[in-house]
Amino acid sequence: KCIKSFQRMLMTPLKSSPKSENVVYEASEISYPACDECYEYQYNQHSSPFYCQPCNTKRFRMEFDKWSTGNDKLDQLIQKTHIKSKNAFELLEWIPYSSLKDINRIAQGGFATDYSAIWPDGPMQRFDLNKRQWSRAGVTKVVFKEFYNSKDSSFQFLEETRAYLRVGGNKPITTRIYGISQNPKSKNYGIVMRSEGLGSLRHVLNDTFHEKSWDGRLDILFGISFCLSQLHN
Repeated sequence: KCIKSFQRMLMTPLKSSPKSENVVYEASEISYPACDECYEYQYNQHSSPFYCQPCNTKRFRMEFDKWSTGNDKLDQLIQKTHIKSKNAFELLEWIPYSSLKDINRIAQGGFATDYSAIWPDGPMQRFDLNKRQWSRAGVTKVVFKEFYNSKDSSFQFLEETRAYLRVGGNKPITTRIYGISQNPKSKNYGIVMRSEGLGSLRHVLNDTFHEKSWDGRLDILFGISFCLSQLHN
């Protein structure tokens, strides 16, 4: 195949002196693979070498009329991630409730109920050009957070979902969000998230906080502070 690549020049320091601000640099080259479909590389600090944003955006747009959450606002929210995402981790999907198996309630709060579940197909990973379909992660443990009184896609539910998106995505210290689903009995919507397997933050802290070093405790506080800053940014 004819695969183009472009080269990015990096200035790498060879030597420096603590007594001098003069630094000697050496130019080095890094080659990045091009998209096998359009032969144009779309690189930035958040992109994946197997995720071509222009090609995937075209594919998603062609599928917009083939699925629906039943609510225009939620459709637009998911479609926005399909257009703007630079890698698969930033995508949201409409996940039919029937796609989730072994659903069990694990926690109940003032505004939502959490259910553990198994998603046999798992989230999208990359588009397979040979099979002309998305390859998926396979069996994935998830949590379905069902929001009360969200059957009409209430303002609170939309704000909660947007808040999760602001602190989720491809950030390693936050829980990844896979998509949105709807409980067919209650008609309430909810978000499908990666299962961390450790329970709530309160549960983790109660069980393990005393075992952590001060560095570990500070790491937890830093993560919480970062997420709060993103929520209110």
